[in-house]
Amino acid sequence: AKHKFHLPSTDVTWWTPHVAKHRWLDAPDLKKYLARLANYGKQSRFVTQRHVYYPEGVETTHADGVALVNLIRDPIDRCISRYNYEAFYKKRIPAVDFDACLDGGRCDFRNWDPRTEKHRYQDFPVPKRKEGATDTEWDIFQRLSYNESMRLLADECHDYTVRWFCGHGPECRDPSRPELALQIAKRNVRERYAHVGILTDLENTAQLFRLLLPDFFEGDPSRDPDETDFPALHQSVPKDRVKGGKSKSAPLSPHNLELLYDINKRDMELYYYILELHHRRVRVCLRTNGDAPGKNHGEAGEVPAWATHDVDAILA
Repeated sequence: AKHKFHLPSTDVTWWTPHVAKHRWLDAPDLKKYLARLANYGKQSRFVTQRHVYYPEGVETTHADGVALVNLIRDPIDRCISRYNYEAFYKKRIPAVDFDACLDGGRCDFRNWDPRTEKHRYQDFPVPKRKEGATDTEWDIFQRLSYNESMRLLADECHDYTVRWFCGHGPECRDPSRPELALQIAKRNVRERYAHVGILTDLENTAQLFRLLLPDFFEGDPSRDPDETDFPALHQSVPKDRVKGGKSKSAPLSPHNLELLYDINKRDMELYYYILELHHRRVRVCLRTNGDAPGKNHGEAGEVPAWATHDVDAILA
């Protein structure tokens, strides 16, 4: 706000509701979550974040409206990253190459059913040796942890992005009508989100967030983003988390890459749909041809005409 309105500070607060601790909410939890947002919204404008599927009805929870933003990555890269996280970082599944898991049958991705979707993250209490946890308790915990991690991995490697942007309804996970979930996801991205950014284009994503929602995203839009804007990307994995110096799987073989593409066909279609929307907004809003920010932004201090208009109207 201080860059757009020359204010010393903004009246926007950061608030995290201690509900919606898992990505899928049943009807009572979703209602409770939306009610908490509406009640807090009566006090102030605010920024919040929760790792949940698109929450139907969230647009009506604030009198001034609600602006949703998100950031996605290539679905195949995300699947591989989840495997590396579970196997080599958290060490909840055997730390072998992803190929070995897929070829050996442990990662049985061909037979996954969306009705077995993993709705909750792992929340088993970790046995503590200092408090007298026994070997038996550890064995039970490791078996439970392994099973939950394998379910989570399979879930996030099957059209996960489509379900994420489609929402909580049964139509978003109906194996007999997969195209319906894809179309709902596209509609929600197009009509319900201020913008969905792209991980591989963080610079332009950051600039779009700053320009579309200047009250909420700190930073001078005239300054090009640099590594200080994304410190998390420059943190290395702690050495004690890496087993034997190996932090990730070897590259997948062609036949397993083909498998991942096959079981994520709709995710890939949605990803390229979002990527095209992103590129169009980069060209319209940043007045570039998709180059890195700073090359074609106009004179310093110039306010583009689109700034006072609805971007969706411009793109229509």
